[in-house]
Amino acid sequence: GYSVSPKNAVVESGENFTFTVTLSDGYKTATPVVFVNGQEMSGVKNEDVFTYTVSDTTAQPVISISVVPKPQYTVTYISNGSIYSISTVEENAKASQPSAPERYGYTFGGWYTDRNCTSLYDFQAEITNAVTLYAKWTANTYAVEYNKNTTEDVSVPNEQTKEHDTVLILSSVIPSRVGYTFAGWNTRADGSGTSYGAGSELSVNSNITLYAQWKINRYTVTLITGEGVTGTLSANEAAHNETVTVIAASGNGYNPPVITAVPRENAELVSEGIYKIIGPVSFVAVAETKTIYTASF
Repeated sequence: GYSVSPKNAVVESGENFTFTVTLSDGYKTATPVVFVNGQEMSGVKNEDVFTYTVSDTTAQPVISISVVPKPQYTVTYISNGSIYSISTVEENAKASQPSAPERYGYTFGGWYTDRNCTSLYDFQAEITNAVTLYAKWTANTYAVEYNKNTTEDVSVPNEQTKEHDTVLILSSVIPSRVGYTFAGWNTRADGSGTSYGAGSELSVNSNITLYAQWKINRYTVTLITGEGVTGTLSANEAAHNETVTVIAASGNGYNPPVITAVPRENAELVSEGIYKIIGPVSFVAVAETKTIYTASF
């Protein structure tokens, strides 16, 4: 449990003789018991080294040294359910904190005395029994942002926070945009990435932006002509804000036709015969008969 230095020395009569006792591993907290010629001596301690001086040496001294080790206790470090490190510490000594463990997706938060990690261990405390310590882990969090993917005034769900290794349920709110139908979310603005539906599960462990995907609405366009009126449409279907040309003509005996959109709010007149379509619409073209007068001579 110790070593002595010097192991041998020659001392002249009347001189002092100094030697040191250095404690070995496992005995660092012990105190050597030293007798010189049957008389116990006290040494000067410097960490785990004790220095002793025999004064006025007049005969060959008889020196006896004994070191009784203190009890040793095991300190076990548990990380994520497995043993991370084990060390042996003498009674009344202090445990040394091991290097911080690493775990993908988590941040290490210190060593605790309970599995639930509510009581932080004090490494300045002296060891008096076996100790088991538990690593505290805090899952990293990631931001899930919703992008409207248009310059128009469209409301999208608020940003959500996802924890590492947990499944996040995306917002079930379906955004609304005039003239378009919401077609889900995608990790790329052009829709070439991974698609997600409203209220679906997200398991990606990273910050992510989800872009709204929009499908432009298409509307049916019809033309109804009254008696004595003929007409044509440039298209029987139009996308939102697309234009359609309506042509109507009256036959003999009829006034010029009047074209009316039904419902009116679903078609906007751009110029004569050209309408911007903003919903399903029917154009009604009717003409009144001409009044016939008879001239008598």
